[in-house]
Amino acid sequence: MKNISTDIRDMFRSPALYVCIAVTVYVLLLSIKEYLFTGLATEVNFSALELITDMFASSGFTPFAVVICLLPYSTIFCDEYKSSAARYAIMRTSRCAYAVGKIVSVCLSGVVVMTVATSVVFAVAFAIGSRSPDASVPDWFINAPQWARYGQNRQWGAIAGYKIVFAALFGGVWALAGLLCSAVFLDRFVGLVVPFAIYQGLWGLLNKSPFNPVRLLRGDATQIPSVGFVTGVQSCAILLLGIASFLVINRRCRYV
Repeated sequence: MKNISTDIRDMFRSPALYVCIAVTVYVLLLSIKEYLFTGLATEVNFSALELITDMFASSGFTPFAVVICLLPYSTIFCDEYKSSAARYAIMRTSRCAYAVGKIVSVCLSGVVVMTVATSVVFAVAFAIGSRSPDASVPDWFINAPQWARYGQNRQWGAIAGYKIVFAALFGGVWALAGLLCSAVFLDRFVGLVVPFAIYQGLWGLLNKSPFNPVRLLRGDATQIPSVGFVTGVQSCAILLLGIASFLVINRRCRYV
C-alpha cells in the first residue's frame, strides 16, 4: 500500500497532469465562448445539455481526447526502467507491488484528468444554460435507450453525472493503453503514438458500432443499449489492460 500511495502522490505532482486538465477545459469552453458571460444561452433557450453537446461536437477535442489521457503519466514505467529508478524501487518493495503501483497511478491519472476537466466544463454549462422547462435539449437525450429514462423525466443532472463517469473510465482505459504500449516497446514515443493510432483506427473501423471509443466517451449514440453497457465495456477494458500491463511489467522487472 505504501508503494501505491507513493506512486499516486508522484502522479499528482506531475505538472503535465494540470496542464492537460487546463488545456481540456480551455478547448471545450472555447467552443461555447459566445455563451460565456453573455446570457445568450438563456436568450436562445439552450439547456446545459445543449451546450455540453456543442462542446464535444464542435470543439475538436474528441479526436485528440486520448492524447490528454496519455501525456500526464502513462509512460512512467518506461522512464523509470530506462533510468534504473525501477531497480531501486523494486529493492524497497517487490516486483508485484511495483507493477501494481504503476498500474493504479497511471489509470488514476487518466481518470483524474477527464473527471476534473469534464466536471468543470459541465458545471459552467449548468451555470449559464437555460433553466426553462422548455429549454432546447438534443433529441437523443429523450429518445436514445440509454438516456430515455432520465431524459423523459428531465433528470439532466443524472445524465451529466453519467457522462462524467464515461469520461473518467475513458481516461483510465487509454492511460493504461499507453502504459502497456510503452512497457512492451520500452519507448516513450511509441507509448504515446500507438494508442492514439489505435484510437483513430477503431473510430473509423467501428463507425456504426456501440464499441466505437468515441461513442463510449460521449455515450450519446442511439446504438448504445444502456448506461451499464458503456460502464461495463470500459471497466472490462481497464481490467484487461491492467492485467496485461502487470504481466509485462513484472516480466520486465525480472531483468533490472
